[in-house]
Amino acid sequence: MPDDDTIQLDTETLQALRDEIRGLRRENQRLRHDGNCRYAGPGRGDCEHFVGLPGESIPGQHDGDDDTVDHYGKPNGWCWHCWLMHERDRLQRELRETSEDVTQLRTQLAGCLTAAEGATNPEHVAERDMYGWSLAYETTIRLHRAYEEALRRLRVYTGEPEEPEDEVERPSRWDVLGSG
Repeated sequence: MPDDDTIQLDTETLQALRDEIRGLRRENQRLRHDGNCRYAGPGRGDCEHFVGLPGESIPGQHDGDDDTVDHYGKPNGWCWHCWLMHERDRLQRELRETSEDVTQLRTQLAGCLTAAEGATNPEHVAERDMYGWSLAYETTIRLHRAYEEALRRLRVYTGEPEEPEDEVERPSRWDVLGSG
């Protein structure tokens, strides 16, 4: 007879309890790491360091040519937390670069408008590889110079003075339209 403190278990029951304990441990692990990287702790993913890009190759698991990512584009072996952080960082980097490009394009467009109005200082014309330079700006400068030269020749041909004395300074386009 066994003592009151001892429980006798058969092999099947013992194995079932061990399996249940393993399952509970897995569930505990999943709950602790769900949404967070298991490589670096809560809120700090490091799948890129441990798994790398692209993800691990798992032949036959995914449809298509690339067996290193799932159908969402997440690399195999990466947790969702790390993948979303990686995508967020990539998108922020692209946004920053695009924003810088838009700022430069605005500057180049303003240069084209200034050149078209003839308000460009000949001593301070932007040159290739400068921030405000563009092919459109260079072409506009060249066209405006050709226009000025044609106008000068026309005045010489017709005998008009280069600058009429009675001409009053006209308001610029910005004075009429406003700068905003």
